[in-house]
Formats: sequence, C-alpha cells, structure tokens
Amino acid sequence: MVLFFRALVGVGVGIIMPMSTGLISFYYTRDKQDRLMGYSSAMNQMGGVIATLISGMLAGISWRASFLVYLMGLLCIVLCVIFLPNEKISTQGGKKEKGVFMKYYAFVIAMFLLMFTFFIYPSTFAIETAKEGIIPMQYVAMIMAAMDLVAFLGGLAFAKVKKYMGMKTKYVAPVLFLGGYLSLLLLGGWRGAIIGSALIGFANGLGIPFIMSTAGQSAGRAAATTVMPMLSMALYFAQFTTPMILSVIGNTPYLIASCSAALFIAWSCLIKIPEAGKEAVIQEK
Repeated sequence: MVLFFRALVGVGVGIIMPMSTGLISFYYTRDKQDRLMGYSSAMNQMGGVIATLISGMLAGISWRASFLVYLMGLLCIVLCVIFLPNEKISTQGGKKEKGVFMKYYAFVIAMFLLMFTFFIYPSTFAIETAKEGIIPMQYVAMIMAAMDLVAFLGGLAFAKVKKYMGMKTKYVAPVLFLGGYLSLLLLGGWRGAIIGSALIGFANGLGIPFIMSTAGQSAGRAAATTVMPMLSMALYFAQFTTPMILSVIGNTPYLIASCSAALFIAWSCLIKIPEAGKEAVIQEK
C-alpha cells in the first residue's frame, strides 16, 4: 500500500516539476526568469529541509504520522486556485512539435550529468564518512543539512552569479562539483567534509536554475510542454539510477563523482545561452 501511494506521489511530482518551472518561462520575460528560477531552486532546497524536519518530528509520534507532511500540498492547491490564471498552455497552433529531444538534448543530458554527480553525495557521504572514522556520526546529518542550506543560498545567488559571469556561468556548477569531490577525496576529515559539502551544495543550487532558465529561454513560452518535461525526466531518472550505477562501477564514489564532474565540464561546452532578446521574439510568435 505504501509503495502504491508513493508511486502516485511520484506521478504528481513528475507533473508539478515541469509545470512550476515552465510557467516561469510562460509568464515572465528574460530579465525576470533568471531571478525566479533561482528562487524556485532555493525554495525546492528549503522545502526539502523543512519537510524532512517536520516528517522527523511526526515520525516520533508514529511512522504512519510522518506521511502527514504531504498535507503541505493543500497550501499549494489554495494558492493555485487563488492566483494562477486559468489559461491553456500548448505549442504554437496546437501542433505537436517534432524532434524536441534532438533540439534540446544538450540541456537534457546536462541535467542528467548534474543530478548524477550531485546524488552521489547523499547516496554515499554518510557511508564514506563512517569508513573514515574521523567525524562522529551524530554530526554527519548536521553537515548534510548544512549542505542543503548552502544549496538554498546558491539558488538565491544564481541571478547575480549569472549577471557577473555571463557566458561562463555554464561552467560554474561543474567546476564547483569537481572541487567539492576532490576535497572529499584528497583532504578528508573535517576540512574535506565541510569544504566539499559546501562546494557541492552551492553547485547544486546554481546548476539546476541555470539549466532550467537557459532551456526555458531557448524554448520560449512553449517550455512547459516541450523541454521542461524532459528535464524533469532526466532529473528523476538520475536520482533513481545513481545508486544502481555506483553498485556496478565500484566502491570509489568520490573518484567516480570527480570523473562525472569533469565530463559535465566538457559537456557544458555544448550548451548555448540564448542571446538577449531572442526569447522575446519566440514568445511573441
């Protein structure tokens, strides 16, 4: 019964994720999209922290009570009913766009590489830290929670980072991932754990809104029905397959993550950032 309804939750998340980001591309111009995508990523990170905290408190009452955390969704329903316009979102002329994957494959694969690189951390950090035996296990959860907080700050800082770095923004997240995992691999101990976790968290907080906003600007107002669903699929497929891939490749997760980050850096060369004003023409059409 639990697995069945968890599957329904997964379906709901799979629908909400591309819609929530796609609507930003639909309703807002480029000068606002970067800031709002950063806020969206930050709220996702903070929502995870808050939901985990609440579910942990509820689990102290009963393991069944922990599922009451999903009642937070009622607030979203109320906000959508009150504020979200009742508009139909479709491709131009209602025609299904062909060759969507080939048009946006650079963003889709980049999202998979980003999430695969990131999810190696929550999948293995506690285990690897326990093997090292330097950091007491009661502090591991605190470090991981602090990483989520840093990811939250990364989302808030995304618009400013993009404004400062310009076209080079696409390399920021993969380089931070590489630095973070090399810190965990080479430094170790408290120093490696804190520096590595901070860099990985900030990379995740920056990387997601960058791919989402750049892909949304490339697709224009049709993003919610074209590229955003594929990005959502890549995100969750990476989350699902990361433990399986790690179990097959070997027992050196930080080295694998460093190689994945290096591959992510190389792949980022294929990502093209739309020129200013181009997406406005797409939306007018």
